[in-house]
Amino acid sequence: MGLRLGLIIDSKKWDTGMDPIEVNIVRKLNLYPENPLISKKDWALIKKYYLNNAPEVLPTVERDVKSLEIQFPFEAQTISLGDYQIPQVSLLRYDATTSKLYIGDQKKSFCCRQ
Repeated sequence: MGLRLGLIIDSKKWDTGMDPIEVNIVRKLNLYPENPLISKKDWALIKKYYLNNAPEVLPTVERDVKSLEIQFPFEAQTISLGDYQIPQVSLLRYDATTSKLYIGDQKKSFCCRQ
């Protein structure tokens, strides 16, 4: 939070350890102010307030089990091509001109014809 207010926290600026290309992008997006928006004294008061008033342990959230039992209008199916089961499809493209379906994950890619 302090970095978002333009402060230097523990001798670190918002761009400490960041790749120079990322620094330029973030700077153009104006996500962090060039100059502090609050004084160090006010920042110390904010920190003191939260440290003094925050609970030691967050309360547990009780959930209604019935709300998790949602009926979807579809059924999930496992995709496999031959002996290879695709756990997480990250590529799915259909080429209408060649009628080819491209399917892939982080390890392999496949091309299927209709």
